[in-house]
Amino acid sequence: MLIADLNGSRIDADMARRSGAYRCPVCKDEVILRRGRKVVAHFAHRPRASCIARTGETRAHLEAKRVLLDALRARGLQVEAEYATTEVAEDRRADIMVWSPSSKTPVAIELQHSRINVPDLEKRAQSFVRSGIAQLWVPFLDPGILDAADQIAPDILKVDRYPIQLHVLWMYGMVGEDGLWMYQPRARAFWRATLTDHMLMSKEALWYEMGAVKRYRQGGTRRSRRFRTLYLQGPWPADALRLNLFHRSADSSEWFNWPEGRLATFVPVAETECEENRDYYQSTKSRDAPSESRR
Repeated sequence: MLIADLNGSRIDADMARRSGAYRCPVCKDEVILRRGRKVVAHFAHRPRASCIARTGETRAHLEAKRVLLDALRARGLQVEAEYATTEVAEDRRADIMVWSPSSKTPVAIELQHSRINVPDLEKRAQSFVRSGIAQLWVPFLDPGILDAADQIAPDILKVDRYPIQLHVLWMYGMVGEDGLWMYQPRARAFWRATLTDHMLMSKEALWYEMGAVKRYRQGGTRRSRRFRTLYLQGPWPADALRLNLFHRSADSSEWFNWPEGRLATFVPVAETECEENRDYYQSTKSRDAPSESRR
């Protein structure tokens, strides 16, 4: 975690000293400050702690929160990491909470590194709605996924066979086309994502089964159940993005339910900056073995 309690006040790990008596904001047990050249400054529970906030947090997730937190702070916005909402019984802490300077609307940014089952995802989304909090869900790009991508335009990549992940499909359906953003950990950059059906081709076939029964299958195309085609536009660093707030209606499908409420998505400061960001991506690719209220 990036935030701990010190004498009743929240303190950021970046500002903490090793001599402090830091406690977990959830369970109030003592936590340890960890800092190093290769480690994002953070607080960790002691071994065998039973706190629900103890679940192992990846380095990439900590880094992603730090990247967004620093970028939003640099713009002078009111922003907090690991901020508890009004529903705290099940560790309802937003990864990043930022407030609109015009409407004061709180926006929870959830950086989803690990997979999460859809019922839990829908439950958490409903919690934000009940608390009057706009929400933005950002899934991570799996390591190496860009290695399988084809560059079809100067700033657009295509992953023809993107393995279906139900939580990503839910997030895509939540915000609609061009609203989903994905985070690339090693480049510390964000991509605008679009998902379309992946079509499979089948050839015409004729064969005989036992008893000389003639069988025939017509050729054609069908939608894959295992893959989608993923288009990624970008990338953009966090300081080149702003937040756009909008409202969506409730909806449902065979697999998913989406609540009515306020959502947020990223909007690049200027689309013309994409050339500079492509250079940024090329410099990092060698290390890597896509309104109503703007802020």
